[in-house]
Amino acid sequence: MATMFNISEREPANKATGMGWLKPSIGQTFIYINDVWVPIAGGEAQTLYYPLTILISGKNRTLDIDNDTFQKVDNLTSAIDTCGFTLTGDKPAPGEEVIVFQKSSESDTEPEKIFGGEIVTCPQKEIAPGSGTFEYEINCADYSRRLKKRLVTESYTDKTCKYIVDDLIDSYQPEFTTNNVQTGDTIDYISFDHKDVFQCIEEIAELTGQDWYVDYEKDIHLFSLETNTAPYTLDDDISISGRHKDLNIEVDKTQLRNRIFVQGGYYFSNVWEQEETADGIQTSFVCKYEPFTPIKVYVDTGAGYVEKTLGIDNVETSGKDFVINQVEKVIKNLDYATLSNGHKIKITYKYKIPVSTEDSDTVSISNLKKLEGGDGYYDYHIVDVLIETLDAAHKRASAELEEYADCLISGSFITDQSGYRSGQLLTVNMSLRGYTNKTYLIQNVTMIKMAGENNFEYQITFATKLKGLTELLREMLDRGKEIVIRPDEVLSDLLKITGDSMTISHADPTFEEHTPPFQYGPGGSPQGRYNEAQYG
Repeated sequence: MATMFNISEREPANKATGMGWLKPSIGQTFIYINDVWVPIAGGEAQTLYYPLTILISGKNRTLDIDNDTFQKVDNLTSAIDTCGFTLTGDKPAPGEEVIVFQKSSESDTEPEKIFGGEIVTCPQKEIAPGSGTFEYEINCADYSRRLKKRLVTESYTDKTCKYIVDDLIDSYQPEFTTNNVQTGDTIDYISFDHKDVFQCIEEIAELTGQDWYVDYEKDIHLFSLETNTAPYTLDDDISISGRHKDLNIEVDKTQLRNRIFVQGGYYFSNVWEQEETADGIQTSFVCKYEPFTPIKVYVDTGAGYVEKTLGIDNVETSGKDFVINQVEKVIKNLDYATLSNGHKIKITYKYKIPVSTEDSDTVSISNLKKLEGGDGYYDYHIVDVLIETLDAAHKRASAELEEYADCLISGSFITDQSGYRSGQLLTVNMSLRGYTNKTYLIQNVTMIKMAGENNFEYQITFATKLKGLTELLREMLDRGKEIVIRPDEVLSDLLKITGDSMTISHADPTFEEHTPPFQYGPGGSPQGRYNEAQYG
């Protein structure tokens, strides 16, 4: 891991050899070597104020800040956190680093870093006409915004989530660390074609049913959704755990989806054998499917099959028995003489099978059938050509079912207790409202200073859904797009999810599942598939 630098009052939780750490209250810089923080340089100590201290490009600008204008928004995990405030004095510039510390009391000796990122915009406003003095409305985004700087062109086969994320960070964004990336699932295959690192990690998390975010020490967290618990619970009696006011809870089933169709790219079949009998005249043989390596040709003149050499059509003009034209799906005689009538030729190769799966949540379907009547299905279709294995398609559908198979319950409340963070699991145990030990996902935490005081309030929003507003809007747009179903799709068996157990009943199809020749027309048996059928 390449060197990175951290400004923090507390010893950084994430460590990597060569990392630098500046403790501003004493002006001391350290470097992490041989598992020890070694002091390397001393500088000017910073005064850390109560309740907030704000550093811009390492300079303490707290006295230039109007604390009453400060607001921080902790968005759902991977969504970028923001903060804003009004600044006077020296003009700032977009891209400058902003770090915010919070003291819980005047005597607090280890202020908490509650934000780290950079200025995105800082519009200038003259305080009074002709005064020549200005204030700046500072808008900041957290460090994860920097993961959008570099584009990735990589592919990975049979690698764990951690291996992939480690490699992406090492290769493209070495200022970050990956100490809190869980090993996760092994992904059969995934490729990134000019996607930024942020998009790559987002795709990994979505594919494997995990979540992720970047903390204020530039360390990446990739984790199971079930392991991130809120520090408080909501009870009928607010003295038990979480203090709250203005609690509002709503139920919405417009986003339900309990049967998921995934249409992906293609995967390769097992090696398929195609036999043809020569008529004594023909010098070319058509492959029933577009052939892919390994491609081999065998000839049987009466004593059994013998492998022949194979070249590429329009590239090799001699020295090979046969040549192949992959685009035309044709094997042609080259040096080998025309086969006699009754002789046989065998072509072996792999071909592409479209990735297309159907997965459902039987518990959700059964419950809705009882509740509403009808069949209980709420269907949803996902089209993603980057999904190139059946296992990846099932995992993508499973993650979707995990998020959307139940009604959306959302709510919000206000508290004076800190420690809540988006992505945490919040337990609501309020029998008076009809919610007993229900668990919801915190989606947003907005920190606002109470007017005239040095205390803060936090507005917490939560929901059963695991995505935020941006994703919901995008999905609404996606549902308005036309989806074209390919006539050559092969649906795998259902992935059935019951409670906490999951069983995949599908086995990778071999050619015998779809034995040719396919035929067009109502009498065709088996029925034709585009580019794979013939008229019978």
